[in-house]
Amino acid sequence: MIKLNFRALLWPAVACVVLLALASCARQENLASGLSYRLQPEPDQRYPDAGAGMLTDGLYAPPEDLHHGWVGFNEDEPTITLDLHTVCKVERVEASFLEHAEFGVELPESVELLVSQDGDRWISMGLLTGTEDADGSVFSLDTPGLRVRYVRLTIERNNWTLIDEVRILGSPSRSLPVPVLTGNLALGLAYELNPQPNSKYADVDGGTLTDSKHASAEDLQHGWVGFDDGQPTITLDLGTVCKIDRIEASFLSYPAYGIALPASAELLVSQDGRRWIAYGMLSPTETDAEVFELDTPQLRVRYVRLGIARDGESWTFIDEIKVFGSIAPALHPVVPIISGNLATGIAYMIEPAPSQEYPDANGTMLTDGEHASPDDLQRGWVGFDTGEPTVTMDLESVCRISSVEATFLWDDESGVELPRSVKLLFSLDGERWFLGGSLSAPKIDTAPFRLEMASLRARFLRVVIEREHWTLLDEINVFGSMTPTFFSYLSIERWDVWAGLPDPPGLLTGPPYRSRNY
Repeated sequence: MIKLNFRALLWPAVACVVLLALASCARQENLASGLSYRLQPEPDQRYPDAGAGMLTDGLYAPPEDLHHGWVGFNEDEPTITLDLHTVCKVERVEASFLEHAEFGVELPESVELLVSQDGDRWISMGLLTGTEDADGSVFSLDTPGLRVRYVRLTIERNNWTLIDEVRILGSPSRSLPVPVLTGNLALGLAYELNPQPNSKYADVDGGTLTDSKHASAEDLQHGWVGFDDGQPTITLDLGTVCKIDRIEASFLSYPAYGIALPASAELLVSQDGRRWIAYGMLSPTETDAEVFELDTPQLRVRYVRLGIARDGESWTFIDEIKVFGSIAPALHPVVPIISGNLATGIAYMIEPAPSQEYPDANGTMLTDGEHASPDDLQRGWVGFDTGEPTVTMDLESVCRISSVEATFLWDDESGVELPRSVKLLFSLDGERWFLGGSLSAPKIDTAPFRLEMASLRARFLRVVIEREHWTLLDEINVFGSMTPTFFSYLSIERWDVWAGLPDPPGLLTGPPYRSRNY
C-alpha cells in the first residue's frame, strides 16, 4: 500500500501559490508612467505643469519645497484625464498630494475615480482614500478586476490643492474584449424635466441632478431643484441598453419651510423613449428616509423616468438621481423583455361616453397610474349611469399579458355599486375579438377586479362592464411584458371563437357579481 505524506505535498502547493502571487504582483506596472494627460482647468501660474508631464514622470516632489515638482490649483474642481491607449487591467489608482496648512495648502475634500471605454461616457468607481506617509499624503483606491481604457480623477477642493504624481497600477490586456463597466450610469447624463422647476430653485446648469454632488439641508439655494406645481417627471436616456441593478433618488424634508418628501416616486422604463412601462415604486431606505430607492434585478433598459407625486401643496426638493448598473457592448444588440404595467399612459376609447358629472377630463384618467380616493368622488373617477361601458386600448404591439385589473368604487350612500360583471376581450388586429374571461370581483372594498391570464399574447384589449346602477371606474392596469420579438408573429389562439359574434349563448354572460358579494 502506498502512503501519501500530505504534509510533504502541502508545502510545494503553498510555495506555488506564493510564487504565482509574487509573479502576478511583479507583472503589475505603473501604466501612467510617461503618459500625457489632460488637465481642466489649467493649473495656477504659480504652480504650473512645467513640462506638461510632471504628474506622470515618476518623480515625487519634496514636501519641504513648494516651488519644485508640485502642480497647484486654486479654482474650480480640477480633473485629470488619462488615456491608457488600450484596455488595461487596473488593480489600483493612486494620487499624492501635499498638506501645508500654514501656507493655505490643504488635502482635497474628495478624490473620485471615473472610468470610460470611449472617453465620452464616464462611470464613477468610487472615492480614493487618503493615507499619510513620510513624503505627504497618498489617496488610493483598489480596483481588482477592473478593465478599462480611460481614467479620470475629479478633485473636490476647499483651498489650495497641490498634486505631484498619479499612478495607475496594473497590466496591459490588449487581447481582452471590451469589458463590462459597473457603477452610477446616470453620472453626468443630461435629462428632461417636466414641468420645469420653480425659478427660485431652478436647475441652473442643467446637470444638478446627475453631478453626484449632494446638497446641504442648511443651504437651500445651492444644489436643490424645487417644484411647487404639478407632478414632476425626470427622464434620462442612458444612451444604450444597460443592465440596471438599483435606482436611487435623494429628496429633502423641511416642514418648517413647507418642504415635504414626495407622496410617491415611481419608476417607468422604456426601450424607445416613447412607450413607457411602470416598473415599481421607490421606497425610503431604512438608514435615510430622504433617500428613496428601488432594486431592479435583471432589468435591462435604455430609458429611465422617475414620476414624482408631490405631497399635497408642499414643495418637493430633489438633489440627486443615481442609476446603478453596468454597461457593455455585448448588451447593445439585445433589446430585452421589459415587464410591468403595459397600460401606463396608453390612450383608449370609451363607449358610451362617461357621464358629464364624472367625465374623463384629460382622456387619460384610466391609465395615468394615479388612484382616486374613495372619500373624494369629485376627483379621479370616471362615471357611467347609462349603457354598457366598454374601454378599448391598443398596446401598440403584441404583448404577453399575465393579468388585468380594473378598480371601481362601491358607495351605497351615493348610489354607486360595483359592476354586475367585468369581462375581458382581446384581439390581434382590432377587428376579430375573443373572450379572455371575467374579472373576479374583489373580496375587500379597496381591491380591484382582477383576471389572471395564462401567458396571453394580444395587442388590443377591451374591458366590458355590465352595470345596473352608477358605476365609477378609476384605473385599468395591464400587467405583462413586451419585446420586439413579439412584433413579428401572431400567436395561435385557443379561445372561444364565438366571443366576437352577436349574443353568443352563455358566453358573454356569467354569474352576477353583486356589491359586497363575499
